[in-house]
Amino acid sequence: MKMGNLEVLIERLLDLEGALKRVELGVFPRRTQRKAVEYIIFLLRNLRSSLEPLSSSPSASISSLIEKGYELLQAICNIAEKIERSNVHYTPLGAVYLAEYLAGKVGEGIIPIICFQSSSSSCARLSDLLKITAPLLPLECRKLKEDVVFFTLPYFLKNDPLSHCLIARELALHLIETKGLLKEALTKASSPHQLLTIAADRLATLMVGPAYLFSLLNINFSSSGREERIQSIVHLLVDEGYYEKKALRHILPSLAEARPPAGVEYLCEMEERFKKTAAYYSSETFESEVPQLVSRLLDLLPPNEVTSPDMATRPAEVPSIINAGWVVKQHHMSAFYKILKAQKPEEKYHARRKLDALIEKAIELSVIHKSLLEAEI
Repeated sequence: MKMGNLEVLIERLLDLEGALKRVELGVFPRRTQRKAVEYIIFLLRNLRSSLEPLSSSPSASISSLIEKGYELLQAICNIAEKIERSNVHYTPLGAVYLAEYLAGKVGEGIIPIICFQSSSSSCARLSDLLKITAPLLPLECRKLKEDVVFFTLPYFLKNDPLSHCLIARELALHLIETKGLLKEALTKASSPHQLLTIAADRLATLMVGPAYLFSLLNINFSSSGREERIQSIVHLLVDEGYYEKKALRHILPSLAEARPPAGVEYLCEMEERFKKTAAYYSSETFESEVPQLVSRLLDLLPPNEVTSPDMATRPAEVPSIINAGWVVKQHHMSAFYKILKAQKPEEKYHARRKLDALIEKAIELSVIHKSLLEAEI
């Protein structure tokens, strides 16, 4: 029976390798996807080379190896679907640029792949596959120079570029888990899962500002700790000075909702360290960029650049672009409709799509502009 199971497993590994080769033929925005497929095929072949000799000379460990093989098979199928969903037909280019921007700011050798799938957000790592297969690989193949991280957002957000900043939460979870940022605190917390959720919310807010809260409220999420999560983010926005910003007047939640989260003492040190990194988006940057970008949107221009006090132009920070979009959506949509002469429901729908298109184009132009400036240095 065990030998029969082994033969079936080997056949399925071969089938999966063929399926991955077909996935590799897709049109992707980056070379990253093909590199991921090549590495997964490498893992599959190493696994087969370890299993095939057992079909003629069974060993006592065959059951555990078969179990390990099926575990890897399931994990690879999940990753393969994410890779397929990340091709240019499924994933907006603006989302790709946003993921790369945030991952680049964080550093840590993260190569992001974003896709829109199912109805919830998640994060998976290529290194997770490596952990499963490590005992079957040569020593020199058991480490990755750079980890490919797969960020998944709900499919219904695919055409909503303002909500794509929810990827910041998945990136925050990745950092907390892989770097052990709250390892000790989570062992002491009365509710580790809630503390982890709130910590990720707060780091995401430090990455992209109030846009994260607007995005979270926009999806009408429900959870047992929903109110505590909102109160925690509002509390952080107060501390960061966003409630003093004219552009956000009347569109942020009431100050009465500001509450420090349970276990906030565990989060302070982590957040202070994070504020010293390039990934931190400050309220000062918001103040210097977002009002200008809102004006550009109301002129029907992509909000991709800002003017410095010396009158020089520079690419806007991507979180500023998204925040400007949210400010217009929350506070200036009546003016936006008027500019586009949108009165009927269908006309207003197309006006909102126009706003989305301006945001996507601005993210693309800002990232390209910044990369060209860096190439000149």
